[in-house]
Amino acid sequence: MKNVTSAQAVRNFSEVMDTVRTEHVTISKNGKPVAVLYSYEEAQAIEEMKMRELKSALLKARKQKGKLFTREDLNQIKEKGMAKLKAEGKLK
Repeated sequence: MKNVTSAQAVRNFSEVMDTVRTEHVTISKNGKPVAVLYSYEEAQAIEEMKMRELKSALLKARKQKGKLFTREDLNQIKEKGMAKLKAEGKLK
């Protein structure tokens, strides 16, 4: 991982952009790291991994605590219930 100051990053932005294609770049300000730059492809991979983990956690929770309902599930249940009440004459 390459380390640069914020002033260096500004002065050499094009070089920093080239570097992130092959390695992470940490940007520091006043001697403290404030940001890490990495490639767009790596950002996409991270977002996809986070989405897979979220889906996995939701499925695990569904199995452990009973069924969780999505907004679409609730809308379908509501529509079916309203249709049944209308059919029974309990709802106009």
